[in-house]
Amino acid sequence: MKPLLEEWEAGRPAGRSRAAHEQAWPQAAQLRADLDATRAALAQWAALLAVACGIPDLSAAMPKPPAGT
Repeated sequence: MKPLLEEWEAGRPAGRSRAAHEQAWPQAAQLRADLDATRAALAQWAALLAVACGIPDLSAAMPKPPAGT
C-alpha cells in the first residue's frame, strides 16, 4: 500500500509544479501539524538527554524550519 501523499503526488497534472501540487493536497495542513508535533517531541527528548548526559542542550541553537514546512 502506498502512503497517501505518494498516491496524491502520482496524480500530479502536467503543468503543475510539485510544490503547488503537494500544497493542494487536502491533508497537507494535518501533515504539517503532525510534523510540528513530532519536531517538538523530539526537541523535548533531546533536551532531556542533554540534562541526563550533563551536557549543554544545543537544540536551542538549531535553526528553526521555515514556516509551512
